[in-house]
Amino acid sequence: VDGDRTYLVTKGPLRDGEGNVIGVFGNSRDITERKKTEARERRISKFYAALTECNQAIVHCTSEEELFPQICRFAVQYGGMKLARISLLEADSDVLRTVATYGEEIAHLGEVPVSADASNPLGRGGSGTAIREGRPVWVQDFINDPMTEPWHERGALEGWRSSAALPLTRNGVTIGALRLYAGERNAFDEEIRQLLVEMAADISFALDNFVRESLRQENEKQLRKFSLAIEQSTESIVITDFDARIEYVNQAFVQTTGYSREEVIGRNPKLLKIGRAHV
Repeated sequence: VDGDRTYLVTKGPLRDGEGNVIGVFGNSRDITERKKTEARERRISKFYAALTECNQAIVHCTSEEELFPQICRFAVQYGGMKLARISLLEADSDVLRTVATYGEEIAHLGEVPVSADASNPLGRGGSGTAIREGRPVWVQDFINDPMTEPWHERGALEGWRSSAALPLTRNGVTIGALRLYAGERNAFDEEIRQLLVEMAADISFALDNFVRESLRQENEKQLRKFSLAIEQSTESIVITDFDARIEYVNQAFVQTTGYSREEVIGRNPKLLKIGRAHV
């Protein structure tokens, strides 16, 4: 290795016609581009693995609290990131609160303050900009980029050389960001950026599903309460379909009319002799 270049050097003995060593020969070949290509392929392979694991987690998790820690862990363990965080906006605030994190971090330095308020210097970094503008923000030289100036000292201590911030949405509203920190500059090339955008979109899709499932469960709960109230009512209740055929009668109807449910389901109430003696 010579600076930013990498060479493959071959050396061997130089012999005369009788086989005696009379010197040494050497040959060097610049393999910098090959090494860069191999490193890039390894990074892309890691991110594909991370995306696969994240999608598996999305399929099996049933809540944000269950999903977020796994996303962060896979970004580090499979994606090769130094640190991964998911941060959400505080209610009625521009302050970002970390809800999941995984990776290398100097513990005594505490939380990295971040805001989404453009008037606050802590809100003009990658995460705040990503949330405010609803787009990914890539910082390829963390400790020199003006955008991350408030965190340059922290980044130098932690070994952050690149970062990415991808907005996360719930029902179309940006609620937070997936924040990634890499140990090398220019860690996010075009293909890796596309994979991370896909990952963020998949996470946001999962958040929408969690909301829909929560609403479904709440509707079922309310429906059960309503059904119980109807069944336990002391008033006779009959529910018909659009063709005026009986779909449901409550227990009070059965007791009052003497008809069993089996006798009346599917019939027109007008054809029943209401007041028939109870059998």
